[in-house]
Amino acid sequence: MQATLFLIQSSAIASLATIEKLKSIYQEHDQVVFLGESILALSEELVKELTHCYILKSEMSFLNPELKNFIKYLDYDEFSDLVLQFERCVSFK
Repeated sequence: MQATLFLIQSSAIASLATIEKLKSIYQEHDQVVFLGESILALSEELVKELTHCYILKSEMSFLNPELKNFIKYLDYDEFSDLVLQFERCVSFK
C-alpha cells in the first residue's frame, strides 16, 4: 500500500474534528505533519498512536512541553525533503 503524507493545518477549534477524520484513515506507514494552531490539539495519546508525527521546529512554542519527547521536529529543509518523498499528500485545513 502506498503511504500518505498528511498535512494538518486546521484551526485550533477545527482540529479535534480533523484529528478524528485522520484517525479513521491513518495507516501504519503514513506520516503526519501538524502545522500552526493544529499543534494545540495534540495529546500524548494521539502522538503515540501516530507513529510518524512531526511539527516544524519554528512552531515548537505551540507544543505542550509534556509532548516534546513523543514528536519529531523538522526544519524547513527536512520538511521539504519529507514532502518530496511522497507521491500522495492530503491536506486538512
